Amino acid sequence: MFELDPEYLSVRDDAWHPEAIAGVRFQRALRLPAGREPYDSVRSDAFHVPRALNDHFEGLDFEWLLRSNQHIICLTSSEAVTLEFATPHTYPFAVKVAIGTIDALSGARAGGTLGLLPQDYLALPCQNRIDSWCDGAGATHDFAAPAPGPLDANGAPQPADDESDCISITFVPMKPDVFQRRCTEIDLNAGRQVYGSPDFAERFTETHMLNARMRYELEKGETWDAGMVYPDPFDADDWDADRAATVAVTMVGPQAWQALTGEAADPPLFSRDIYDQAGVPWEDRYGADW
Repeated sequence: MFELDPEYLSVRDDAWHPEAIAGVRFQRALRLPAGREPYDSVRSDAFHVPRALNDHFEGLDFEWLLRSNQHIICLTSSEAVTLEFATPHTYPFAVKVAIGTIDALSGARAGGTLGLLPQDYLALPCQNRIDSWCDGAGATHDFAAPAPGPLDANGAPQPADDESDCISITFVPMKPDVFQRRCTEIDLNAGRQVYGSPDFAERFTETHMLNARMRYELEKGETWDAGMVYPDPFDADDWDADRAATVAVTMVGPQAWQALTGEAADPPLFSRDIYDQAGVPWEDRYGADW
């Protein structure tokens, strides 16, 4: 069901429509302070390629063994990731994202159903990126590896007890009959218009989740605050919740990465100088060797 392409972790299912394929990749980005001013998300052109924990099944201790059906990515203490989604055939998906037990969009306890008040999912291909998550108090946080717990007998850091190091992504495809009825004319360059999404979707060049709200940049430089997510242009019963697929990705630091995979982690991508050049505050904890 899950496949690793050069950069994307893609998902498909034999029970889905043949064109129902979706993927996510993890774009490396600078960390932004909690309660921050509205910085633009500062992203690089580099991506993390997930590694399946099952590839290292024999070397896992019990705590990691419980997560053996997941994937891992290695984040240094100075970086976060932005989740970028893609649908190669512009087949619509509803996507729910959770960090541990918290729904990333609403801040409520994560659940399996799609909620509309507030909307707690992204509608693809209308909106393809999320760069932070919000808690129950409405504060935003980066997708970043937490400080590691105590070392186990083998010298490996333990996974977070509250699973705050784990990103769960649930892909809910559109029902095949709805797709055939509503999306017969597929324009790969303007699929959002074909699907009847709001006209503003074509006019925005970037989306950022800032202070628990999405900020949309218009081509002419204006800013319009439309809330946290693009409103779903489809009907609630268009989504095939019975055929949803969930993938979990655990964010680990370099020490855990080497202990789990036997491979040294890549060196940090973002230094204090890069933060200074970007105008983003540097915190001393970003230099920690996790």
